[in-house]
Amino acid sequence: MSHVESTPLPSPAISTSTKVFESIFTREVYEAARAAWEAVDEAKMSAEAAEEARRTRRLHSDLLDQAVVAHLKVVREDGHLHAVQNVERRRFGWANAWNSLIARTEEPWSEERAAYPFSREISFGWLMNKTVKEGRTDYEGLLASLASGDFGAEIEQMADEPCSATGQRIGVLVYPGWRPVAASFSFGETWSDPLEIRPLPPTPLARVIEVAIPAPSGRMLLADWFRMDGNIFTSIVEEGKPSLSINTALGTQLQTEHFASRHGFLSVSVGNTSPRIVVRGDHLLLACVDEDCSEFEGDVRGGICTDLWQATMIDQEVLTKMIQSKLGEEEGLAAVRSFLDNPNTDITVLDIPPGTLHCSYTAEYGAMSTFECESTVVSLVGVDRLFATIHRSPQTWKPWDDANPPAPAPESPPSPIVRRRARR
Repeated sequence: MSHVESTPLPSPAISTSTKVFESIFTREVYEAARAAWEAVDEAKMSAEAAEEARRTRRLHSDLLDQAVVAHLKVVREDGHLHAVQNVERRRFGWANAWNSLIARTEEPWSEERAAYPFSREISFGWLMNKTVKEGRTDYEGLLASLASGDFGAEIEQMADEPCSATGQRIGVLVYPGWRPVAASFSFGETWSDPLEIRPLPPTPLARVIEVAIPAPSGRMLLADWFRMDGNIFTSIVEEGKPSLSINTALGTQLQTEHFASRHGFLSVSVGNTSPRIVVRGDHLLLACVDEDCSEFEGDVRGGICTDLWQATMIDQEVLTKMIQSKLGEEEGLAAVRSFLDNPNTDITVLDIPPGTLHCSYTAEYGAMSTFECESTVVSLVGVDRLFATIHRSPQTWKPWDDANPPAPAPESPPSPIVRRRARR
């Protein structure tokens, strides 16, 4: 465990009984576990002895996990466990497991996941550490740390994958008193570079974003993507495109904005859903719908096969000018005609009045169903998931639950910007 340079949070004076922990991970088990680790030198063991040593360590590890989970529940009943804040919609498995433990909605597998950083700290700090240091290697020292929630330093737990909202590497620092603070971790280019850690701000709430695209001819082409001969459409689009991760909500938002502003077409993330194209009197929808619903409004004009998890719409004249900018006027026009005339081209053609189209979407695909359009009545009856709407004029949206806004989450413990010492 690397030391983290920071201004420590005030250590709360808490004390929780460790009797439940002691009843599972007894002093005898503790001593046996330490002895088992001390005796490990599998290179000098027979295969049978090495397997037996591993089996013994697994047994001790399982008992430790059970004991830590049981102790955390005691701490919870005493009211000393603090939730991780600012991790909503960030895909952080440990934080979800920890908060579920506090809310009493945990599953057995998530209990062990919540306990993992502390089981790991005990394993490395007590069972494997053979040097008596700061009282950490004795059983009484372990019980004292469990009672107070103070392990002598912040305990770090990284998320398994980058933040699904922003793409940042995220994790938590668990401060004394069972107080985890969510943070972003910025790694240097080399192992000797310092690691910068910043507390995470609140997750930005989902919002509806609008882009405008031209429709000079009114002949709209819709597909997941336009796979033209020679990959010409993709090569034009990729030229000068900023580096974006479409595995994050922020990345998909920026990609949609880039395509609209630079090239004049709409392309939104829809997942593997094959949405339908719905025409209504004054707007269009890209959505998954229940066509058998008697109250469903709109005319379904086709669907989009999502081999690529996008729904893309471009005016034919805009597409033609894009290709001509690369191939020249005659060759570009011929390439577009050949593409549209090819029976294997999987696109939907929709004729609408020419003009400017205002396209509304959310960075998290499908989240539009949680918003109400204030400018136009957009019925969601029979709409399972809404990905985008297309209107003739700008629209305003508000969350459906504005009348009952959620209570503000309690603030995280104050935490400064911190830097870890250079890694060795």
